[in-house]
Amino acid sequence: PMYGKLKDLTSVGLQLHRKLSLPDQWAAQARLTETNHRNYCSTRSVHISLKNSKNLALNDMVLGVIAGVLLWVYSDDVLAFVRANNFVRYLNDVVLRSQIGWLMGWPAGFKLNENLDQFLGKVFLFYIDGWQWVTDYLAALDPLIIHALAVLSFLFGFSILLAALLDVISFVTFHVAGFYTASERVFKLQLNVLSSLWKLFRGKKYNPLKNRIDSCDYDMDQLLLGTLLFTLIFFLLPTTAIYFFFFGLVRLSITVLKCVLFLVLQLFNHMFLHQFWLYVTDRGFMPGGVRFEMLVEPNNDSWVSRVASPDGLRYPLRLRLARYLRNVFGRGATPQPPSPPMSPVLSSPSPGVVPSRRGHTRGSSLSMRNKPAQPTYLILHNRAISLSSVLMAMVKIVSRAPFESIY
Repeated sequence: PMYGKLKDLTSVGLQLHRKLSLPDQWAAQARLTETNHRNYCSTRSVHISLKNSKNLALNDMVLGVIAGVLLWVYSDDVLAFVRANNFVRYLNDVVLRSQIGWLMGWPAGFKLNENLDQFLGKVFLFYIDGWQWVTDYLAALDPLIIHALAVLSFLFGFSILLAALLDVISFVTFHVAGFYTASERVFKLQLNVLSSLWKLFRGKKYNPLKNRIDSCDYDMDQLLLGTLLFTLIFFLLPTTAIYFFFFGLVRLSITVLKCVLFLVLQLFNHMFLHQFWLYVTDRGFMPGGVRFEMLVEPNNDSWVSRVASPDGLRYPLRLRLARYLRNVFGRGATPQPPSPPMSPVLSSPSPGVVPSRRGHTRGSSLSMRNKPAQPTYLILHNRAISLSSVLMAMVKIVSRAPFESIY
């Protein structure tokens, strides 16, 4: 939709969209935490997130009201400060014009192609002058822009000021982004042409259908033309490369500044203030970790340790260990309940199976009489493995159980 495309163009649009969608987000989170949010870890995290979002919005609005009032009251002083420290003029005059003039000569003793160097420098200086005229024309609207920012800050919070500052920096440095994009495309085009001509010298060519390098026979005229083009582009490459690296450094500096402002903006949107306050005052309310309690079984007077589960239920730790040991070590790892007596018909062995003295059936295929005895070191090794498996089982059970406190 068009609304989604327009809001993604500016930081102010994204921030306004986030501010206007907060009531719906709070309503959805409140519905999840209406009942018994303290006894369930799944809803407790949502409750903490809801409280943190409301605290951030309140802090943002308080700072926004203060900043909006100050901007409105001291708008003349702010305007005088902005015009005295003109960032756009400093960028165009000190950074771009002076450095491009230095590149149009012999920068650091490197002799570039004079014709191409003069052409690129004059083109860039022409567009710098044009963009300077645009910014000087819009400078008459500075008082109106400051009052509009004051109103937005008063209505939507301090984060709108940071988003507006990001948009202003992106607008006044738009020509730098254009210079970098143009020089990058020219530089990459020269590299691609040099790569193709280098394959021509070796009798190769790129096959786009099979995505591979194939052999090819070229005529003498093709080789001669390729040699001339390769020599021409190779000696023009340093001139375009020096402008590409220069505008890349300038854009990198601007990007670092914008990243710092964007980081501050995201701190206003996602800082964990409520989580930190809970960690200091009521650490037990935060979900995480594990807690053991000593409870009495209904059918037994012995004390057992139970572990909290994610859904609020509690399972005996002994039963969970017994189930795991039975799966790992098979029969005999845990005591089994006595089975009910079988009828004479069902208890009779099947044909070909002879009952043993201990009450177990045995057959020719299941006989263990000829099983060789294991060496002592192998028995010790198996017992060590069994002990490590028990320890790992306990660690796994403890790590899977989330923290559950009782209020």
